[in-house]
Amino acid sequence: MSKIKVDTIQSTQHATSTIGLTSTGATINGDCNATTFTGSGANLTSLPSANLTGALPAIDGSALTSLTSANLTGAIPANLLTNAGGGGGFEFVSKSEVASGTTAAYIDITNLANDTMYRIVGKQVVLSHHTGYTKHEFLDTSGNVITGKINYTRTYGTTTLATDGWTTQNQFYGAAMSDGQKKSAFILELFTKAGEVWFKFDGTTTRGTRTFMQTWGNFDSSDTTTQVGGLRIRDASGVGYTLDPGTQILLYKYKES
Repeated sequence: MSKIKVDTIQSTQHATSTIGLTSTGATINGDCNATTFTGSGANLTSLPSANLTGALPAIDGSALTSLTSANLTGAIPANLLTNAGGGGGFEFVSKSEVASGTTAAYIDITNLANDTMYRIVGKQVVLSHHTGYTKHEFLDTSGNVITGKINYTRTYGTTTLATDGWTTQNQFYGAAMSDGQKKSAFILELFTKAGEVWFKFDGTTTRGTRTFMQTWGNFDSSDTTTQVGGLRIRDASGVGYTLDPGTQILLYKYKES
């Protein structure tokens, strides 16, 4: 085997293009072209991203910053969606709506869980009677109207204020309309636990005369077994009157963790 021992190899075409040989390797002054390279690339720097191909290794990405959402694709792991948004707030449950070209004698909100706080939002309630008002009845877990349990007081009015004292009823009412606009809205806060049922209702008309209704109540103190399982909403004007198209009722559940 033959050996050529030199310290430097210099190009005949360029005076500064050299390969310097040392005791530990070689130093190239100038461009270096090859078909392939092997070995460690630990000290390579300034690699242009356009020239990088292949799969990324499974490395820790905790130091990555300023990632734009527009450039992120793929599915989010299910464990990251658990309790997203932190504690508190609302969880959307359902939407009930009277479709165009139809009417409804009533809308039932059902399957409410025990020992749970709910918010029921009458985003818009459209009645067939031009001077009507909504009637709200609580349902048990079988979907039957609960009777003779509700104790409440209410404040209502238009330009003047009136108050009804504590009374026992089967239902409570929303804001009355007196100008033919037939539209109202409400928010009902409700706790369903048997023996501890309570509620707060705020209702208003959405057009015309701005009447309002505020009601606070609970179930009779002697009742310790009736759990609220739902709510029925109807036009209180009587038989034959309906909820009309445009009526939308939203159900939310309070998040407790």
